[in-house]
Amino acid sequence: MSTSLLSRFAASPSCVPKDCSPKLCTQRVSCAAVAVPGSFGKSERCGFGSVRSERRLTVHAVDGEQRASAVVVDEPRTSTSDDSGTADWEGFGAQVSAEWDGYSAEFNFAGEPFELPSNIVPDAFREWGVEIHDWQTQCPTLAHPEKGRLWYKVIRLHPTVGCEADAATIYGVEKCDVQEKAAALAYHNSGSYTIVWRGKRVTKEQLGSGPGKEVFREGDAIEVEQCLVHEKKRIRVLQHLDPRRRVTVFREAYEGPFRNGESLGGCAIGTPAFAKQKPLEASALTGSWRTDLYSAQNLQHQQEYSSSELVSSGVEDVERQLSDTNLYLPLDTWTSLSKSESGGTVVETGWLVKPDQAVVSVCEFESSGDLKGVSLRLEKRISGE
Repeated sequence: MSTSLLSRFAASPSCVPKDCSPKLCTQRVSCAAVAVPGSFGKSERCGFGSVRSERRLTVHAVDGEQRASAVVVDEPRTSTSDDSGTADWEGFGAQVSAEWDGYSAEFNFAGEPFELPSNIVPDAFREWGVEIHDWQTQCPTLAHPEKGRLWYKVIRLHPTVGCEADAATIYGVEKCDVQEKAAALAYHNSGSYTIVWRGKRVTKEQLGSGPGKEVFREGDAIEVEQCLVHEKKRIRVLQHLDPRRRVTVFREAYEGPFRNGESLGGCAIGTPAFAKQKPLEASALTGSWRTDLYSAQNLQHQQEYSSSELVSSGVEDVERQLSDTNLYLPLDTWTSLSKSESGGTVVETGWLVKPDQAVVSVCEFESSGDLKGVSLRLEKRISGE
């Protein structure tokens, strides 16, 4: 990765409006620290095992032009840290390869949602004075048998009046080939992942016979995508490392095995729109939390695309206190863009899945712009808090 990519994106106080209410930060309280080869920093190596469920299934691959093996859930088996990288990738593939349906919305740095373009909103909504902030989306996702090769596409549907499932039409399609357009992928066998993308998304008219518009990536800008999974639902948050950033949030639910988006869901999906829902309260995160930490290895200073599993790397306690760095969003979700002690940039995204349980992704860059580390934190509130 170019050492200059991030130099102009260092976090600054301009990331947060001056009239913001108090937010939260985290402070490490205690950690049994030992050196872990290949991990970021120092932490306790716990050697936790995991349970994976998997079997092989042949499905149509990207665009129906070829067939490839995917992985689907079957009988569980126990795996340990001695498993090969291929088995780790298959465990991740069993959870991520699917049809994911839901909604997406875009927010500014103050947490305010943007309205959809007026030219695609039906006249009836304008006549009723109804503002539309959410895209209905479908996200067919496939982890190929080749380790590190992840592919998905985002299908955005035109808003419709009432439940017009049969009339659902495509507004645009974004095809995302991680191996081709990303700098790094860190993945966990729960289906959670972090991707460091290269380039900004540009929407163009679809070429050929495909419906709607097509989205491409151009330039050298960095965009971080953090996907958090819990009980067949997931939150994906994408943002560029820019003080004037816009944050895109997807809430998606598992709809079924991967079918390459062959059918449109209309309004029959079970996940509601969310952009105007109440944001997470800062006080919901205050207190002491115990964290199972998972870290990616061998992603630092890579000049070409690389991928790594997020493996168990310790247990630590953190204290969440009021701060001004977090952006609180609907869906019990938060994200922050802050400066590290060494002058780099830290992107943190979290999801409070229960009042006492959170899933958190942290991605850190050095001041030079190089990726420093990626971690996944499974947090539980310490009893008595």
